[in-house]
Amino acid sequence: MNFIHRLSSAFKAFGRAYAGARLTPSQADYWNGGGTPNSEIRASRDRTAARVRQLVRDMPWLDQSFDDSVAYKVGEGFNVKPAVVDGQGKMLLGENRRIKDAFLWWCEKAEVNGRDHFGDIQRMAVRQMLECGEAFIVYRYLKGEYRLQVYEPDCIDSSVSADDIDQGIRFDRDTNAFKGYFFRSLESSPLAAAAEAKEIPAEIVIHLYRALRPWQRRGISPLVQVSLLAADLDQYLSNEISAQQMTSRYLAFIQRAEGDDGSDHQGDDYIDNLTIRYLGAGESVQFAPGANRPVTGLESFQDTFLRILSTILKVPFHVITGKYTALNYNTLREIRNNAVHILKPEWAYLTRHLLQPVYDHWLDWAVASGELSLKGYWSPAGKRHWRKCFFMPPGIESVDVLRDIKGVLAGRDAGIIDPQDWIMGQGEDPDEVISGLSEFIAKLKAAGLDQQTGLAPGEDTKLGQAPSEL
Repeated sequence: MNFIHRLSSAFKAFGRAYAGARLTPSQADYWNGGGTPNSEIRASRDRTAARVRQLVRDMPWLDQSFDDSVAYKVGEGFNVKPAVVDGQGKMLLGENRRIKDAFLWWCEKAEVNGRDHFGDIQRMAVRQMLECGEAFIVYRYLKGEYRLQVYEPDCIDSSVSADDIDQGIRFDRDTNAFKGYFFRSLESSPLAAAAEAKEIPAEIVIHLYRALRPWQRRGISPLVQVSLLAADLDQYLSNEISAQQMTSRYLAFIQRAEGDDGSDHQGDDYIDNLTIRYLGAGESVQFAPGANRPVTGLESFQDTFLRILSTILKVPFHVITGKYTALNYNTLREIRNNAVHILKPEWAYLTRHLLQPVYDHWLDWAVASGELSLKGYWSPAGKRHWRKCFFMPPGIESVDVLRDIKGVLAGRDAGIIDPQDWIMGQGEDPDEVISGLSEFIAKLKAAGLDQQTGLAPGEDTKLGQAPSEL
């Protein structure tokens, strides 16, 4: 009997394979038999995007969390530093300055509407990736000018379908390389949408999305993981507020004595906004337990949700909640270092798929239109030579600037740290910082002030000391 029992247990374990695949009664309706990434996104993308947008509109702190995430990822927009070098590997400072000035001038009105800055486009693209899971930007050449046009993901006509077209994207069936996108106007009626869809070559479309599985063609909002939980929290908050409002409306309940028909007093009494209600003989009022319970359960639920949201949006929990209690330098430093470590892949993705492609197309247009004259640009190796540049993310402010600078200088003296890397990590261009310092020192000299103290010769040096040192 023992042998049969052991054999039966072994077969049951073999059939289950993994504990994570075992179904419980509560998961019967949830279970998904699995499918391709495109079939799953095709069935859920539009509804998920609409739900996330609704939650962002209805929940101010969720909207603010999105703003925090966008600020951490792009800030006011990446800074650019052209890095063209000569044959000996030295920076061509004059050429780099000329290229950067021209690019910054173009950035002022990079969108076809003639209003939005390139930094605004970056922020909009990241916001779209959070709400909808993807963003679309098209290169446009209007009246000889190079511009960008931002489209909502809803502008892709997902109804267009064929053997080599999926969710409004034409692709190569062997390599999955994208060949074209079918765009339509959001104002199109459902009947006219298919007729009005226009295919745009993939070469002039920037499609930003987070690919989680091979051959995935569209993106889906990262909030898909918590959208239902957020809706539950929103309902929870509404219910708690309604319950507390109901209990706060009444000042007192007066129960009539036996035989009192209430003829001497009709209706309720009011003191300011509070109600005094008269009850009939034998009547009583008892509020539901939810109206009297403390809100510790609500706070715990909200705290758990915000921690999950912090992980998904890659924003420190303290930033999302605004709680800066029980923190010290070491904790703040660790939070900052972790944030930078987590954001590095995000910055790299934006650089490779948005910033560098836009810059390359702009440089092609600038040289072709005569905006810039770059020797040998159209030669076989010319583009590779002239397109070299760095894109510096916004960076995260130092917890203690003095400590960090001392560490950088000590590393410089030891020959293990390049101060330029630290400056670029703050989102600044080292050449501009050095130029600004030189200009500042020249102003001090012109004013006859000491370069170290900023004081005039003979002026009391105690004025530059801290109060504790006087």
